[in-house]
Amino acid sequence: MFPAAMEWAAFLAWGNLIVRAIRGEDVKEDWRTYLSAAGLMASRTLIRGAQARTASRLDAAATQMRELVREAAAAAEARDRRSAEREEQQYRLNKLLFSVAVLTLVVAAAAIVVTLAK
Repeated sequence: MFPAAMEWAAFLAWGNLIVRAIRGEDVKEDWRTYLSAAGLMASRTLIRGAQARTASRLDAAATQMRELVREAAAAAEARDRRSAEREEQQYRLNKLLFSVAVLTLVVAAAAIVVTLAK
């Protein structure tokens, strides 16, 4: 609201001066033109400063977000690697248990055959 008011005040002060100059009257800047121009410059400076701070904060937030994404990707890769290792261990264990089960079945079948043969 304040910057718009400063723009309006500068427009009115300088517009009045320009209209009188076009009419051919003798014109000179007065305190209103100087004050309105100074207020306009100050408000624009404050706005640009706030925009620069906002842009800086957004840049810092984006940088931080990229770092978090990198960390999350590294953590996900480590989890995937551990999961693959566990799956490999489980596969080897299942293979061993299957071999033991087949061996037990063969031994049991041999025992039955030996018992029936007597």
